[in-house]
Amino acid sequence: MMPPLAEVTIPVTGEQVAVWLACLFFLVAGMNQVRRLMGRDKLDQPLRVALEKEFTPIGAHTALKVELDRRMEKAKESREKMHGTLTSHEARLSAIEVTNTHQNQLLQDLKRSIDGTNTRLDLVLTTLKKQNHE
Repeated sequence: MMPPLAEVTIPVTGEQVAVWLACLFFLVAGMNQVRRLMGRDKLDQPLRVALEKEFTPIGAHTALKVELDRRMEKAKESREKMHGTLTSHEARLSAIEVTNTHQNQLLQDLKRSIDGTNTRLDLVLTTLKKQNHE
């Protein structure tokens, strides 16, 4: 009776592995040589043009980086200017709020004073009417 296939072991030596790897290497190298001789390793011209349109060259990336850096610096300056303007407006608004509060207090005092004057005038008028009727 034969042993199951999973139990069958074939002894492999390092020399056999080296021979197989060498064969594989020479097979791949030979295929590359055949492709070069046939001119298949070069891209077709239309495909090359399409790829050049798709991808930008490294020099263009440098120019784009410089432009992006310039725009970022301009945006940073604009942001700082806006921050300064906002700080100035906040200070002015705070001063206006203080002035407004003070004016509101003065108006309330004036209203109380007018109410007091009206009360005194009513009292004087009432007193005068009584004196005239007597």
